[in-house]
Amino acid sequence: MVEDQYLKSLVKANSIIIEDMLTNNNFKAEELELVQSKMASMIEQLEFWSLQDNRERFAYELKSHIAWLLKTFS
Repeated sequence: MVEDQYLKSLVKANSIIIEDMLTNNNFKAEELELVQSKMASMIEQLEFWSLQDNRERFAYELKSHIAWLLKTFS
């Protein structure tokens, strides 16, 4: 299913970005704390939309988080 592959790609992209941030010494503690806070909010949203079985909104929330990461830190 195309939608499943899209979600898997979003999850993988998010994981790659976060892994890079954690291993890259250029990020300050304050920046990592901000990302941690944003991720906690995102996880709550993803859990909610998953329980609602709303894959479209789940993908939207994850995509928005990735866009925020890229806009904020690139």
